[in-house]
Amino acid sequence: MARSLKSWLFGHGISFSVLRPGQRARLLRQTNSRASDVYMCSFPRSGNTWTRMIVAFVLDPTLDDVDLDVIDRLVPRSREADHSTATPRVLKNHTPAFDLFPRVIYNVRDGRDATLSNHAYQDKVGSYAGDRLTYIADRAGRPFGLWHDHVRQALAYQRRYPDRFLMLRYEDLRHDPAAQIRRVADFLGKSVSDDRIARIIALTDLDRQRARATSDDPRKAHTLQTGAVGGWRDRMTSDEIRLFEALSAPELKLLGYPLSTDPQEGTG
Repeated sequence: MARSLKSWLFGHGISFSVLRPGQRARLLRQTNSRASDVYMCSFPRSGNTWTRMIVAFVLDPTLDDVDLDVIDRLVPRSREADHSTATPRVLKNHTPAFDLFPRVIYNVRDGRDATLSNHAYQDKVGSYAGDRLTYIADRAGRPFGLWHDHVRQALAYQRRYPDRFLMLRYEDLRHDPAAQIRRVADFLGKSVSDDRIARIIALTDLDRQRARATSDDPRKAHTLQTGAVGGWRDRMTSDEIRLFEALSAPELKLLGYPLSTDPQEGTG
């Protein structure tokens, strides 16, 4: 029954937020959360996989290599969480069920770049056949909601529980990974040396990971893409930009992402 309900909601693009907390907890298999658990949540294609690699290195000081399959074991999806006594457990869940999460690491990325990447990914794996303009506002088959839906719920959680929430901007990870790794370690209560941070940066370099990515799961063949910052400016049509910004302007502004109509964008 739970599986059929989940599939129905997924197919119709209906957020799990319509369900009562107990229903959502059972559906998402969140009934055994601990107060110390940290959930890595994000709108898809916002740097979650990259951050999971970083977290794996922070949690295990002996770790000196990682790939997509390894992080699925070290930082698993929440429904695959083991019963280890490690503190904290760090778990992945894209669903914005923030009221079920004791603590949150939230990856955020310019929604225009994230949406481009999402459409490309879903097109490659065959889960969406429509054009990109339609995709921008289409909720069918998108249970995590549209970008602005996801971000709006995250910001509400952050306002309510600022000490339980760490926001990581994808663009900051690209620009200054050392500072962001330090923030992750502090949030998890872990100590990392400058040498260890430098090693983590080298081992999680996106070009390096893309070059060596292997997995038995065909979906993972497309997990690591170019990771471009600001690629939407060259790749989105004017109609696509207008539609996305009509839906998401308040959230873009709150997070410091300029609109295409802003003066600095027009002269850049």
